[in-house]
Amino acid sequence: LFLRATVCEMYLDEVYDILGEKKLPCKLRIDGNGRLSVGVVEREELDATGGAGAAAPPSSSSSSSSSSSSTGGATITIMTTSGLRTSSVRSPHDLVRVHEICSRQRASGASTTHDRSSRSHAILRLEVTNARTDGLECERRRIESELPAWKNASDNVSGKKYFVNVDTSVGTQGYGKILRSGKVPERDVMGGPCEGDVWIRSIDEENRITLRDVEDGNTPRTAEEWSAELGIEDLQLRYCAMLKGLSKDEIDAELQVLEGESLRLKGIIADREARLDELEKLSNQIARDGPRALGGSILLVDLAGADYDHRSGDVQRESAAINKSLLALKECLRSLSAPTGAESSKPVFRGSKLTRLLEDSLSPKTECTRRTNTESTCVMLINVSPDARLERGTVNALRYGQMYARGQKGATTASKGNGGRGRSAAKNGGKKNAPSSRRKTKSAASAIPPKPADPEVLRELREIYRDRVPEKTEEEVEGIIQKFAGREALLLAKVRGKYVVVAESN
Repeated sequence: LFLRATVCEMYLDEVYDILGEKKLPCKLRIDGNGRLSVGVVEREELDATGGAGAAAPPSSSSSSSSSSSSTGGATITIMTTSGLRTSSVRSPHDLVRVHEICSRQRASGASTTHDRSSRSHAILRLEVTNARTDGLECERRRIESELPAWKNASDNVSGKKYFVNVDTSVGTQGYGKILRSGKVPERDVMGGPCEGDVWIRSIDEENRITLRDVEDGNTPRTAEEWSAELGIEDLQLRYCAMLKGLSKDEIDAELQVLEGESLRLKGIIADREARLDELEKLSNQIARDGPRALGGSILLVDLAGADYDHRSGDVQRESAAINKSLLALKECLRSLSAPTGAESSKPVFRGSKLTRLLEDSLSPKTECTRRTNTESTCVMLINVSPDARLERGTVNALRYGQMYARGQKGATTASKGNGGRGRSAAKNGGKKNAPSSRRKTKSAASAIPPKPADPEVLRELREIYRDRVPEKTEEEVEGIIQKFAGREALLLAKVRGKYVVVAESN
């Protein structure tokens, strides 16, 4: 067994791969299975002509999107692949080398507190693997990256069947606008040309037309003016296809070649899809029979600190991006720590690229997870300072961690009930499901309207939140008060003990 490392950073709302001598921009995308993929974007040509080596994939690693183009009888596919660069970690020295490489690439600069500080969020992922699993994973990613390209090539060949007798060098893929005499009987909208047709080069906003292959054709004129200029009666705007004039035998021969190419490409696609199924079965078998640690991973996340920056320029943009992503993470943690069934209990991970990257760790039961085992443990380390100048930041950081701990407690409880490899919530032992009568009583009691709140209690509550917890908005404060409707006095006692007494003792 050994570790496979990947490292990325999020800077100014963009994600970068920093495990290399050069920092590379990355894209986040959802693959065909609804899973999040992140990685470097590259382009390469894939030989789809059927020549030597056509079936042998070019070297690369990862999953992606692609596009393709074709010319003549050959199809050339331009493939876009994506995937974070990896490094094998077999000794502490390898891990130190990874750290040194990434430290050189990571964005850093001056904050309002420190002369030199990290200005990005960094994510190091270490996954337990072995040579067999690593090889299968690389092959799987490679095939997944090729498939869209081969399918695009197949679609291109199928589309070319409709253009066998069309001169695609004219107009848009052989189709364009013409001026045709109104005396010519109506034909199909996209029929071939007729004698006397004139191809249009452009039409301006005043419907004045310039023509191709006509003397003085670059002079803009209306259709009536061109009719008089060319001596063709009643010229009208029509659409036409420029045909090559191939005979039926020539068309049939071209179609036969394209049909053979289409069958060849479909065969390549079927082979790769079958290989994917085979790789999945092999991976599942290795996961079942291999060491328990195989496939496990640890994610180390170094978050940049919130910075209430009043500077201008790039440093303010950096601070704004950091604060925005941390706020999105805070809202996700707040939702995870909320009681099950509460309105805000569903976290919005799409609020930031940071939360999208961490979704699989914070909420391992999410639909986009790549895991076979959803058991997960998360730990947050809070950076605090004894400096009185940083009291506000220290207190806010501790509250952040407290909220995170509540969220993890709820996640752990849920994991015990429905975690592991598909265990049912019914195996939790009844502690979760027993008090059904209590729930009925509670729901019946909730139908009784709460007593009117004491105005003095509400006034003091709002004052404490305004003075002691300025980071909470008025809407958040009113939401908290609403949750304690009829129990405002209890809320006031808790708020006094949490914010007022603690502050005075300090």
